[in-house]
Amino acid sequence: MTPRQRSLSGLFLALILVPVLAGLLACLPVPIGDPERSRIDTSLNGLWLWGDGVMLFEPYDKRTWLLSAYKIRDAKCTTKLGADPVDVGYENFIAKLRADETGCIEGELDGLYKAWLTDIGRGEFMTWEPRGGFDGEYGFEPDVWYGWRLQREGRDLFRLILVAPDFDGLDQPELGAKFETLEDQRPNDPKLLKSARRDLERLIRRNLDNADLYDEDYVFLRVRTEDYDLFVEQIVPESEH
Repeated sequence: MTPRQRSLSGLFLALILVPVLAGLLACLPVPIGDPERSRIDTSLNGLWLWGDGVMLFEPYDKRTWLLSAYKIRDAKCTTKLGADPVDVGYENFIAKLRADETGCIEGELDGLYKAWLTDIGRGEFMTWEPRGGFDGEYGFEPDVWYGWRLQREGRDLFRLILVAPDFDGLDQPELGAKFETLEDQRPNDPKLLKSARRDLERLIRRNLDNADLYDEDYVFLRVRTEDYDLFVEQIVPESEH
């Protein structure tokens, strides 16, 4: 299978299953922040290792990214990649990839997202909006978002901590009623969506340091430019011009 065929195959799977993360991570019925008022941080552009995959942060415009999540598959490999690259160390992980002489490691598109940054008080947050799907009744309108607390731990490493949708404060009567309406009725009322988003942001601001506001976290490790050759075509499809 050629890289382009793998890319198209992965995209086809993504359109059926997107977002794969929806079945694994808790989501919110409203986004955090307004993408029209955001600005991307170019230092996050590029490829990042996380878990058993790689994430491509591609600038879509000056406000948002298009995120492409690829899962690194090595089911047919005689030598398994093993643990999370953060656990085994970047150099060791890259060495295992370079030692793959069978060519059996290839990437599978695992999800597409629109992403943007938002500052709330002293906290920095990132929102992922699932893309790549189409609803026969509502078109491209998303019905869930993923909200993350962003913690930078150096130029080449950052952590995303999921905002927990089961946080007690989200059940307060007024906000809970708005969430329930947005979950049950589509297309979403833009005014109600905006009002619920602002209520959520106020709640987050009051609970920035409350550990119960957050759920699981993921570490992102930058792929160095000198190692891009390991990922382009083999895992991440090369752009065609």
